[in-house]
Amino acid sequence: MPAAVAVLAVWSGANAPHLLTPGQAGPLTTATGVKLDLSALAAGVGNAAPAGAATQPAGNPVSDSRLSDSRVSRTSRTLLGAGATDTTTPGHTPAPKPTAKAAAKAAKPAPRVERWVRPSAGAESSCFCMRWGEMHEGIDLAGPMGSPIVAVGDGVVVEAGPAAGFGLWVVIQHANGDYSIYGHMYTYYVSVGEHVRAGQHIADIGANGQSTGPHLHFGVAHGSPFGPYLDPVPWLAARGVDVGAYDPDA
Repeated sequence: MPAAVAVLAVWSGANAPHLLTPGQAGPLTTATGVKLDLSALAAGVGNAAPAGAATQPAGNPVSDSRLSDSRVSRTSRTLLGAGATDTTTPGHTPAPKPTAKAAAKAAKPAPRVERWVRPSAGAESSCFCMRWGEMHEGIDLAGPMGSPIVAVGDGVVVEAGPAAGFGLWVVIQHANGDYSIYGHMYTYYVSVGEHVRAGQHIADIGANGQSTGPHLHFGVAHGSPFGPYLDPVPWLAARGVDVGAYDPDA
């Protein structure tokens, strides 16, 4: 840049700007008393420095490209934030960050295995068949008064309490839409809306309602607790549960 148009802003102790005009390129004293040699700037040769300060050796000027690289590096470090690793360091490979999908997959619990069990330990004393001129829509499992009755599978209790013919009953709805029905109990331990697990103790065998002796009436219905009814023996067998041989004298 010609010396005739060179202009430089120099701040005083009061931070007020002063402009240099052509012919004022000689030494100048700053507010701190340090002398600046401005003749080089006026001649367009290089950067002026305070008197006595270290200067760039002759023949090895700092190139514009190096200054540009330095500025980019400082910008990168600023963007990374305090305490972060400068990814521009040669040989540095940042560790990949886990994605939200991967984190959710790792936190997802293993699915629960479906489990089915026998509702009581007694033998089958009455079948899903015609009996005394009407359809017996379930099976009877004999057992001593007060012996435990358990849920055959996971589900939600939809009925619990008095019921015509059964005296007391409990009905559990399962995930596939089927209902398991338990009748004639001496007492029960669950309530409507309760979630139960396979094998959970839900009631005790009794002889309430229309009954000739203590036993569990176990039924299976599809669509609603009131039917249509299914034969519980093959229904349980399809789920790996064998009720054993039919014994009308049990």
